[in-house]
Amino acid sequence: MSPYSIFLNSILYSFYPFMAILLVVLVITTGREFGPMLAAERRARSTGVTAPPVKSKVGQDDEAALAMKDGVPPRAANALVPVAVMIVGILTGLFITGEGETISDIIGSANSYRALMWASLAGALTAIVMTVAQRLLSLDEIVDAWVSGARFTFIAMIILVLAWSMSEISRELHTADFLIASLGNSLPAAALPATIFVLAAFTAFSTGSSWGAMGILLPLVLPLCWAIMGLEGLIASDDYFILYASVSGVLTGAVWGDHCSPISDTTVMSSLSAGCDHIEHVRTQLPYALLAGAAALGFGTLPISFGLPWWVGMLGATVVTVVGLRILGQPIEDYRPD
Repeated sequence: MSPYSIFLNSILYSFYPFMAILLVVLVITTGREFGPMLAAERRARSTGVTAPPVKSKVGQDDEAALAMKDGVPPRAANALVPVAVMIVGILTGLFITGEGETISDIIGSANSYRALMWASLAGALTAIVMTVAQRLLSLDEIVDAWVSGARFTFIAMIILVLAWSMSEISRELHTADFLIASLGNSLPAAALPATIFVLAAFTAFSTGSSWGAMGILLPLVLPLCWAIMGLEGLIASDDYFILYASVSGVLTGAVWGDHCSPISDTTVMSSLSAGCDHIEHVRTQLPYALLAGAAALGFGTLPISFGLPWWVGMLGATVVTVVGLRILGQPIEDYRPD
């Protein structure tokens, strides 16, 4: 199987991302909040103060680079059209470079790197052409803006390069072989998805990088999982759900830890873009991430690890998320300050 095919099959077992999206929709539609976000929502409705004064200095030095030029009218199309071009370009590139009879086969065999390069270049050129056509920036200002934007991706590139380096070091040191010899006879296959989920969450929370956790763990998890499945005779196609759930455990566990971590780059950028104090953002987001993560782990990943279908885990995690918000949350629309 191609790596992308394994990834596509693992999506069905990605319970935490689905629960996080569901929780956002539930909060919007029901108007119920809990934890520090409840107090923040009530403060905003009663006083009009949507965010407390910013106390932490994380990322504030970058605000000047992101500031809009004076006199330039903000238009949503200038952001949406290049993104749409990039998305269409990715799908087109995957279809052109892939082969097969079905969509899954085409995407699985496609050259995703080449498709991403084509699409990102097309999106950037679209943004430049639109900016020039509307006479919003001069050519020099466009180049400066492009360099400023590219600078924010530099940390991600460093993380990716270091993750590749860690993967090569682990391969040369035979880390996977050591883990297989140490855990192969003691760790049952059914315990792999949940264990990997917790390990990925802890790694991402400690490092503040979901990308880094994925790059470190995937080269170790895949051979370990396959070896343990082989020792227990679980190598038929019907047993591949353990492999898919383990891969999903790395990806979703890393995202969960990243959401909870105060040193996460995405958490910092979220608070920065919203003009919210960084620590306040972490405090208000954490309870929701814990609810979605606990529902996904306890009622999604664990049940399917013992052979239940993926949809049973998705249904169980959904019910727990809905009931959890119902019990913990309080309606905001009825609040009247004294």
